[in-house]
Amino acid sequence: MKFRLTKSREMILNLLNNKQKPLNAEMIYELLDEKIYLSTVYRNLELFLENNLVSRLFINNTAYYYINKTDHKHFMVCLGCHDMFEIPCSHFDEGLLGDHQDFKISSHELTVYGYCSSCQL
Repeated sequence: MKFRLTKSREMILNLLNNKQKPLNAEMIYELLDEKIYLSTVYRNLELFLENNLVSRLFINNTAYYYINKTDHKHFMVCLGCHDMFEIPCSHFDEGLLGDHQDFKISSHELTVYGYCSSCQL
């Protein structure tokens, strides 16, 4: 599906592209320089997801979005401060799992929960 790049879509994509960590819809809404409706943010994120421009991960039943670049990403999430740390996808070997029971993997998601060094104190 192709879509028209409206001003609001461009603002959301630029914001996601400039952030190192995934953002949820409410965070995007608050960070935008020009205000648009929160429902517009949600609709555009779903459109971007359908068109494979962004990926989504769930943390505590909240969807967080990030721009699809060249590498697939996974995250470690601190249960104390809720900070997110990227894990390179190369740490997850699809070859090992793909050979199991003649199961061909088409995609995967991985989020690791724990406590960062600051919150372990």
